Amino acid sequence: MTGARHVVLMGMMGSGKSTLGHALAQRRGVPYIDNDDHLRHATGSDAATIAREQGVDRLHEIEWRLLEEALLQDDASVVSAPGSVALDADAAERLLAGHHVVWLRARPETLAARVRHDPMRPLLGGDLAESMGTLSAAREPGFRRLAGVVVDVDDRDAGDLVDEILRGLDRPAASVQPGAGAAACRPRDRGANGPR
Repeated sequence: MTGARHVVLMGMMGSGKSTLGHALAQRRGVPYIDNDDHLRHATGSDAATIAREQGVDRLHEIEWRLLEEALLQDDASVVSAPGSVALDADAAERLLAGHHVVWLRARPETLAARVRHDPMRPLLGGDLAESMGTLSAAREPGFRRLAGVVVDVDDRDAGDLVDEILRGLDRPAASVQPGAGAAACRPRDRGANGPR
């Protein structure tokens, strides 16, 4: 690992990366680098447009390059990772090694409720809850492998979640170690609300 040790938030679209990323960065006194904002700034376009016009593989290629750029910064920050990191856990494990990685875990129905009216989300079609379930199932093994800390976000207050993330970051397993698995924070009762 070169540069600073960053906190990387990963999870499905709608899991709360932006909301919690801003709040966590403020609490830690560091910048927040949002994946979607970084993508728009670098390309002048959003994820849905790039996926539609250039293809999903090209979108993922750009997202990975931007994540790598963010992690090479010398000043520590909170970074939201694209969901595609879970699709190639071997490469992501090398990229994220040494950084604090947090998986914001949510049920598919929670995710569907949060992104239902967002036209800028790529990869979703047909029945939204079913699409989210399919995507979640495909990405969950990668998220689980990469995470140093797992936080269940369903029906949770943002402030409470940030407190839990900070407690999790104090654990030695919060940094990605190849093949080390995750230190799961205790889940609460899961519902359909919470930070987006």
